[in-house]
Amino acid sequence: MTTQKGGFYFLSCAKIDILELYMSMNESFPPASSKEVPSLDSQSKYEKVAENIGHIAGEISEVPVPEETIEDWRTLMRLLYKTDHALDSIASPDEKNEKIKLFKDALHGTPKGKDVFVEETLEEIDTLTKNFSEEEKRFFLRLLSMLLTTTEEVSKSMDAHTAAKYTLLEGQITSRLFLPFLSREFRESDQYEKFVSLIATLGRIGNGLDTLVDLPTDYQNGQIQTKPTLYNRAIFLGTVLTQTKSLLQDRALSKDLLKRLFLKTARAVVEDR
Repeated sequence: MTTQKGGFYFLSCAKIDILELYMSMNESFPPASSKEVPSLDSQSKYEKVAENIGHIAGEISEVPVPEETIEDWRTLMRLLYKTDHALDSIASPDEKNEKIKLFKDALHGTPKGKDVFVEETLEEIDTLTKNFSEEEKRFFLRLLSMLLTTTEEVSKSMDAHTAAKYTLLEGQITSRLFLPFLSREFRESDQYEKFVSLIATLGRIGNGLDTLVDLPTDYQNGQIQTKPTLYNRAIFLGTVLTQTKSLLQDRALSKDLLKRLFLKTARAVVEDR
């Protein structure tokens, strides 16, 4: 569902209208058609994201995140990982886009046609969100649909500026998927907005770093149409540096916390190479 294979993959923003502003732009990013077989090692790195987010929540708020929530986050990351690789395994861009359309139609409650993988994934989503309110479930499904749309747009772009924007948005949307699992107490705490903003920025940085590092390989595998030229890679680097500057200028966060979070994000990207 996302094209990210390493990094923090958190994304989010406190205001949904910011997401819709990005989505309204007629811009795009990379296709996926890797024949790479998913590894348990890579999956474990996806699951590690859940634990990292739990650590961040503990640093930000006095309201604890229970192990049950972190386990739900692990399940979410396994689901994203599996869907990501299922889409990446489709060599034909037309077939991939058709699969994405089937997913989106099903998420909107208007399935068109039969697809075993889509049906199984929806069953997993229903199980994962069984304790959600109707409003939380709609929010979650809407984010999944937006994530698929962003992935689809990312896969088309030959322009690095457009690719970079959708890379950031992809990370941002993904982090929002974690929010409905948090307790009402946590979401009503004074530190909630800070937490949402922080994982949004970390998600954008992690996804940007991941794309920057993987650009040559992804282009060679047909997963990205943006050429890995020095100029294009400089554009991606610029977006990462801009997000990093924003993070460092956040006076609400201690320098020690910022250092540890940034090093953890960068290390996660490098270790996944």
